[in-house]
Amino acid sequence: AFTVGRVAATPLAAFISPGAILLPALCVEVLSLVALAVLHPSGAVLWVGTIGAGLGISVLFSNLLSLLACYSLLTTRVTGAMGAAAAIGHMTIPSLAGVCIDRIGYDSLMPLLCALNAVGLGLTALVVVHLRRNFHTRESGSPHSEPGSVVPLHIGAGKRWADLAGGARDDQGPNSTHRRHDCDRVDAVAI
Repeated sequence: AFTVGRVAATPLAAFISPGAILLPALCVEVLSLVALAVLHPSGAVLWVGTIGAGLGISVLFSNLLSLLACYSLLTTRVTGAMGAAAAIGHMTIPSLAGVCIDRIGYDSLMPLLCALNAVGLGLTALVVVHLRRNFHTRESGSPHSEPGSVVPLHIGAGKRWADLAGGARDDQGPNSTHRRHDCDRVDAVAI
């Protein structure tokens, strides 16, 4: 399910913004875990819940990177912080699960996973809302940028993340008519 979700999300990413893909996918993942936790255990519930969780989580990392790149926030410092946060999560969550299992039993594992994933969904939603409220594109009225570039509201001018990485590609130069901007996609989810 994870691989199928990654492959299926690739063509969608060309037309739908990262936030509009990310939030519904994470909702599917959390709902699948809740279904696994509360529904009567059966083979069908296990398969549907596992497939839903795999499909939901499959787009997380790539769309988080795309979301940050869309707002010109994908820097070495940010990617380093993401790696550090992932490492801390990989170290602490299994320990937390072990403590819960020792004190309460194995029945505590699914509610713990549901709660942690719901917190992750909530934090992701807050990040998407924050980015949409504090950053905008030229199409929304900023006179300080080239078409399609993203401008932080508190700074007044922005650069595309490709420029920060060492310059735009040849087919995306300033005089190119074939430029594609990551934020110029349809927002299927209005927040």
